[in-house]
Amino acid sequence: MNLISLPSVPPESHLPTKSDYILYVDSVQINGNPHADPKKIKTAFSKHINQSRYFKKVLDFSELEKPSNEKYLIVRSKITPLESHKYNWWAAWPAVYPMPFYWPLQPKKGEVSVSMGCGVYTHTGDLVAEYDACESQPYSVTFYGFFNNGDAEANLGSCYKSVFENITGEITSDKRILALTQEASPKKTTDSLSPPSKIIKQAAIPAGNFGSYHALVIGIDTYPGLSHLKTAVNDARAVSGILKEKYGFEVTLLANPGRAEIIASLSHLRKTLSPQDNLLIYYAGHGWLDKQADEGYWLPADAKAGDESNWISNATITSAIRANEAKHVLIVSDSCYSGKLTRAIHLTRKTRGYIQRLSEKKARVVMASGGLEPVEDSGRQGHSVFAAAFIDMLEKNDAVMEGSEAFSQIRHSVMLNADQTPEYGDVRKAGHEGGDFLFVSQAKGQITE
Repeated sequence: MNLISLPSVPPESHLPTKSDYILYVDSVQINGNPHADPKKIKTAFSKHINQSRYFKKVLDFSELEKPSNEKYLIVRSKITPLESHKYNWWAAWPAVYPMPFYWPLQPKKGEVSVSMGCGVYTHTGDLVAEYDACESQPYSVTFYGFFNNGDAEANLGSCYKSVFENITGEITSDKRILALTQEASPKKTTDSLSPPSKIIKQAAIPAGNFGSYHALVIGIDTYPGLSHLKTAVNDARAVSGILKEKYGFEVTLLANPGRAEIIASLSHLRKTLSPQDNLLIYYAGHGWLDKQADEGYWLPADAKAGDESNWISNATITSAIRANEAKHVLIVSDSCYSGKLTRAIHLTRKTRGYIQRLSEKKARVVMASGGLEPVEDSGRQGHSVFAAAFIDMLEKNDAVMEGSEAFSQIRHSVMLNADQTPEYGDVRKAGHEGGDFLFVSQAKGQITE
């Protein structure tokens, strides 16, 4: 089966639009299915969004004439259609020797599914929100699989329809989208909007107000049992310096450590940090993904290929931060397959008191340089692409910035300069309670509430 069946598009709605913004549908990437037609899927997705009548127009990104004075957002998607099945070969045996009273009714059964990931961006490339949707349907084929009874195509179309509608519903009801696209809309009254954000000019809030800040920064270039890296130690030293000088962190820097040294440092932090403290763990080095075990690893300097005895698993890292009493813990992982540590995180619109609420809730979050793909070791100015973007963010911040906002800046820069997609989310089963890590600069600046 080609996995290209699409649902019919509902008739054009005559309801009034709710925003003056245009939505441009950019790339629709199809994973694992060379037969699917991205253009047809992109058109169907665009038309489903258009039926919501939320945006002024829903257009193809190729139609954007630059420079544009229109207010617009851009949506980019990845879609994975899948089909799996199995035959009952024993039941199909009578097909070779036809005996009608042995003919089975359903010798082939399977399942079709469609999963979709979607990101919404501003015209400058900043990420506004991300969404995921998935739908699966069973199907069966009669007559020994020689004839398709139509279930597969019909159910695949139903899967597409479901994920398109789910994503559309998320986009048109998300508070982040609503806040952005309704700010200047004449169709809305001020009664329906929250008070506008205020920019408060003052010195950055001292770090003591949020607790003390600690960092364990790890950089590994030298691997006797593996290929050497070029920039990891340099990245770690640069990050250590700016965390100390600009943000007042107490930093432990480990250059080319083995497993025992890393574990001992994590154990020491567990014993010394209190519920008022904040901890950042930065790792630059080799990573590995064991697909069969569904487990990711950091590889210390004494790691050897094919020998897991000195590898540090994601489960070990998660246990270490779950047991740590620090209120906010952020893992920044610049290694291959580092995205295995994350799961989706849902962020809320900034309102008055937003920073204060984040500071009060426990956070266990991770910023990964890539998803389940290799990442680049070299970049610019002697740093990896991700490390350069991370350092640049730290240097430019002059107030209080939450981790999710820092990530939005870093992600855009990395995606422009490398074939990798950073990820941000809460650490699985580590005690995350909805807070976020806060980067509190010691310089003067602006704080957005």
